[in-house]
Amino acid sequence: MIIAIDFDGTIVENKYPKIGTLRKGAKAVINRLYDSGHFIIIYTCLLYTSPSPRDLSTSRMPSSA
Repeated sequence: MIIAIDFDGTIVENKYPKIGTLRKGAKAVINRLYDSGHFIIIYTCLLYTSPSPRDLSTSRMPSSA
């Protein structure tokens, strides 16, 4: 089975725009799933729909979106 796991708020505490601390048990669960033969995807998508704290310029989202 292919399993996608969201990074912020699932694997680590949600501290956007910084990386939060690892959530208790997250690493063990992911390793157990992987060792059981599952394909793991770490989902880390960031959408720029408004100016980001990391980028004080304008949005990167095309105006046609």
